[in-house]
Amino acid sequence: MFRALFAVLAAFMLSAAASAQPLSEDYRRLLEEAATHEDGAYFEAALRLVSRTAEGGAEAVLDAVREIAPDRIGAAQEALGIATTPLVIAGVEPPAVSPVTPEAEAEHPVPTGWRARIANGALANWSGRARVGLRWDSGNTDRHDYTLGLELRRELVGWGFQSKLEYGYSEVNGAVTRDIFLVEMRGEQALNDRWSITLGGQYETDAANSYDYTAHVSAGLAFRPLTGERMRWTLRAGPGARFLQPAGPGEELETNFAVDLGSDFEWRFTDTARFRSETTMLISEESRADQRFSLSARINSHWAVETALRYRHEFSPRPGFQEGDSRFDLSFVREF
Repeated sequence: MFRALFAVLAAFMLSAAASAQPLSEDYRRLLEEAATHEDGAYFEAALRLVSRTAEGGAEAVLDAVREIAPDRIGAAQEALGIATTPLVIAGVEPPAVSPVTPEAEAEHPVPTGWRARIANGALANWSGRARVGLRWDSGNTDRHDYTLGLELRRELVGWGFQSKLEYGYSEVNGAVTRDIFLVEMRGEQALNDRWSITLGGQYETDAANSYDYTAHVSAGLAFRPLTGERMRWTLRAGPGARFLQPAGPGEELETNFAVDLGSDFEWRFTDTARFRSETTMLISEESRADQRFSLSARINSHWAVETALRYRHEFSPRPGFQEGDSRFDLSFVREF
C-alpha cells in the first residue's frame, strides 16, 4: 500500500520535471546569479538548462541576457549554439578554421548519456548533503549512538524537490536499542513566484517506539512570504492521511484523516553559516507536532559542521510512553 503511495509521489515529481514553464522571475534570477559567477561553465550550464525548460527557448534566454548581462551575450550565443554573423571587411580574408582532427576529438570527447546531461546543466539546480555524526536521545529512551543521513534538493525553478534519508542502529549488551529508518519526500510545482502546489510524504520505523512504523501523505498549497538569497520562508497546508501500525502481534493498522501544516525557514546570516527551522503539525485523531532546529557552519567549500535539535510531541501516546521525545545531533556534513 505504502509502496503505491510513494510511487504516486515519485510519478508526480517526474511529471513536474517534464513540464515547461515560461521565463519567470525565478529563471531571470537564476541567470543573473549565474552571470556573476566566476566560473564560466556555471553560466553556460544555467543557459542550457533554462533554454530547455522555459517557454520561448533559446531566444527568450538571449533576450533576458541582453537585459541582465549585455556584455555576455556573445558567450551566451556560443553556449546555446546560435551562430553569429561574422564581420566582413573588404579585402580582408576571414581567418581559417582548422578542422577537428580525430586525435583532438579522442583527447576531448563530446559527452554523451548521463555525462552530457550533467555537462548541459541538467543537474544545475540539484544539491545534496551526506551526514555522519553522533546522536543523543531523551524522552521515551535515553541513548546515544552514531547516525548516517542523506539529503537531496532541487531548487524551485518551475518545480522543486526535497528528500531526506536517515538511518541509525545500535546495540547495548546484545539488545537492539536503536533501529530507525526515515524517508521524507516533498515535491513542489510552481504556480507563480509565491505560490506552488505541494505533495509530500514520510515513512519511519523505530524498533524502540510504540509503533512498528508510522507514515503520512498529503497534498496542498505552499506560500513563500520570503524568497531572498539570505532568508527564505515557506508555509504549506493541505489535507492528507496518517497511518500508524502499532507494535505487537495482532495489532491492526490505524488510518486517520489529517491536516498537514508546515513551516520551513532558512536564514544564511553569513556566507558560511546557516540557521534552519522546520515545523510540521499533523492534526488528526492521533495528532503530532515535530520541530527541528539546525545550525551549520562551513569548514571549506565542501565540508561543514552541523548541530541539530529535534523535539517531537505525540498528543495521544500509547500507554506506557511519554508525550515528548527530544534528540540532539552533532554531524560532519559533505555537501555536493
